[in-house]
Amino acid sequence: SYVYITDLQGDEFQATVSYGNRNGIVHAGTFTSAEGTFESYWAAFYSVITSANYIIEKMDNLRNSSSFNEDELIELDRYEAEAKFIRAYSYFSLMQRFCEPYTAEIGATEAMGLPIVKTYDPTGDLTKYPGRSSQDDTYKFIDEDLTDALNGLAKYEAKNNENLAPEAIYLSTNAVKAVSYTHLTLPT
Repeated sequence: SYVYITDLQGDEFQATVSYGNRNGIVHAGTFTSAEGTFESYWAAFYSVITSANYIIEKMDNLRNSSSFNEDELIELDRYEAEAKFIRAYSYFSLMQRFCEPYTAEIGATEAMGLPIVKTYDPTGDLTKYPGRSSQDDTYKFIDEDLTDALNGLAKYEAKNNENLAPEAIYLSTNAVKAVSYTHLTLPT
């Protein structure tokens, strides 16, 4: 439902009698941020971000262990790049659902973006988590992760091009990057 919820909000979606009012509050536009449906999106995406942060940190530790050959290091770069893609995609999805539409004025305003969590440090203490950043900072972070993902996956692609598939993550990375650029002009 993470993907189709935005379709339910679209003008072209027409519910029929057999849809059973699944996500009816979304279709009717009568939801608030306190609805369980949306709280679960926030928690689920931040859970994915936490997992991606864990993988990214572990890749640095593994790379520094000097027990891997060149091909294995390229695999580690691939895994880190995929984790950065997933983290960027999660932030982008959260931006679409929990932030105002981008304008230069809103983009520069603090607390209009998302809390940017870059490290793996899960805790139940909410005071340890950062506050919301600006949209400009959030989009810059998304762009940095997507750029890192493309660079990391390019090494893998150059070395292992027989494994390329049409639905591969490196193609998705370009797609998400392109879509994010349609939402704004990145600040310099």
